[in-house]
Parts: sequence; structure tokens; C-alpha cells
Amino acid sequence: HTSIVDEYVGADLVRLAISFVAPQTLGLGHASLAEGGDATAICADSTLAGLPLTAGYLIHLVQRNRTGSVMRSRFWIGGENIKARGIVGLPAAAIARTQLRPTENDARALLVHCAQEMHHLGTFLLGLYAACKDMD
Repeated sequence: HTSIVDEYVGADLVRLAISFVAPQTLGLGHASLAEGGDATAICADSTLAGLPLTAGYLIHLVQRNRTGSVMRSRFWIGGENIKARGIVGLPAAAIARTQLRPTENDARALLVHCAQEMHHLGTFLLGLYAACKDMD
């Protein structure tokens, strides 16, 4: 599934195409991710919407702990992580690999974005889960 989202990362409003993929696609295959395990991984590749390439990858790894759960997020963006989507993406990916080099400021902006997004989700996800957990 691909979601097209408009999000602020730092001061920049960006339109992203986020394509969710199975954890195995990104090399995750641990038993704790299996049905009934104590962890789940939300994995995706992403790019600016409309571009015929993948600009990077992300994993949100959620693991059960004594008091609930903890989530760790990892991002691989730019450089060698850029891949063409189809033959039309080959020239775009070649150019982007040399030009898309995230900076420390970009990393800081992504950190702030994630903190804000997860805080927002935390305001309603528990209630949504409680309301829907017994639905068939």
C-alpha cells in the first residue's frame, strides 16, 4: 500500500509517497516479529511523491516491555539508498544519488518531526484500540 502524505519536516512541507512493505523486505525475520511475538515492525520505502525512485527506507520497531511498549525508528535516506523504480527512474536515481545527501540539520528536523507525530498519535491510539479491539 502506498500513502501520499503532506508533512512538515522542519520548516519544509513535503509531499511524500510512503510504500509499506513486509519486514522481510528490509532484512527483518526475527521470531519476535512472528504472529504472537513480542514485537512488530512497520517498514516502508519512501520518496517525494511523483518521482520514479525510492529515496530511502524506514523501520518503526515496536517492542513489548514491562510497562507497555517502546518504539525505535530508523531511517536510511539518500546516497546509496536511492533506487530507481522502473527503467524511467534510472537517470533520476543516478542524479539523486549524487545530490541527495541529508545533513545533520535534516536529521534533527526528522527527529523533531517523529517526536511530534508520535506524541500526536499517543493522544488517540489507545482509545481507538480500546474501541476496535473486539471487532471482527
